Amino acid sequence: MQDGKLKGALILVVEDEPLIAFDICASLEDAGARVLQAAKVETALAAIDAHACSAAVVDYWLGLEPGRAVARARSPRRT
Repeated sequence: MQDGKLKGALILVVEDEPLIAFDICASLEDAGARVLQAAKVETALAAIDAHACSAAVVDYWLGLEPGRAVARARSPRRT
């Protein structure tokens, strides 16, 4: 994925397994994206509030916390 199709995109990666997070982040960066990384729901929600992310890649289970709270917060339809 080194064609730069994601150039300029800011992608939030929410993953609590370090090796998986590293692999995802490296692939996105290779594609030209800027990447923010979070391993906990609280950190991810703070990143969403602080940055205008283009997209998010969210692990469904973050330890004992469900990642769906992050996906809901990231949704453009949230109220």
